[in-house]
Amino acid sequence: MADSVISSSEHRVEMMRLALEHHGNPKFELSETETRREGPSYTLDTARLFAVENPQSEIVVILGMDTILSMPLWKDPDTLLSEFRVAAITRPGFDESKLSVLSFEGWASVIEVVVADTPDISSSQIRKTLAVSEAEIFPMDMLYPPVKKFIRDQDLYK
Repeated sequence: MADSVISSSEHRVEMMRLALEHHGNPKFELSETETRREGPSYTLDTARLFAVENPQSEIVVILGMDTILSMPLWKDPDTLLSEFRVAAITRPGFDESKLSVLSFEGWASVIEVVVADTPDISSSQIRKTLAVSEAEIFPMDMLYPPVKKFIRDQDLYK
């Protein structure tokens, strides 16, 4: 099975809603801006929209390190970095030699790298494991119960 099994945007929104509801932190808010947009959705456009909608707030674009490393392929990454703070979240044990692409592009000094104290697992690893295993083992114990139930009920990642 391919490593890139992805759920529909509606499923991803519902899983995020369930996770945020379970987590219970009122500072987190789900936005469906990108899933409702027709055509391509670019991070720069979304960040600009959030800045207009929230003029009193500083918009910080927070991305996983795997996503950050693909930035050279993005639309207008230099503009994004000049207009907004960008933080790269990585897990303990990340191979820092991969950051050379950021230095090459001149971005290493403007992207804030934050090492999160989280398990060393990516969403693609979770999807791959769910696609081949029904067992109550890794990574199912890393998912909030309502999200786990939703994945099972919807028969996702098979």
